[in-house]
Amino acid sequence: MYNRSIPAVAGTSLLAFQHRVLNAAGTLASGAPQARGILDAKVDSGEDCTLVYDGRHKYQAGGAIGALVALTVAANGFVTAATSGQQVVGINENSAVTSGSYGDGVFNFLSRTTVTSEG
Repeated sequence: MYNRSIPAVAGTSLLAFQHRVLNAAGTLASGAPQARGILDAKVDSGEDCTLVYDGRHKYQAGGAIGALVALTVAANGFVTAATSGQQVVGINENSAVTSGSYGDGVFNFLSRTTVTSEG
């Protein structure tokens, strides 16, 4: 497994939110445009943390996601299946994921694309 990460500071208690997506303020992202990376560990408010922005990493799903489906960010830092017009931050790996469970994906929060109706 490989990944690249950046340091951050938790803007709020994130003890229950490992593997969710954060924004630049160190709080849960509310969508792909402000998403900075996936929280790598459980941290409390004001603590240093690491955000994975590129590579293979575990994430928490905010809905059912099929295998090899493009991924985006929804409210509360959940990762969901991207639909037409949404920014893509990664792709789900080979297994489908149910809502609330954890999946493995390949992410790149720097080079986002937008899903078109053609897929």
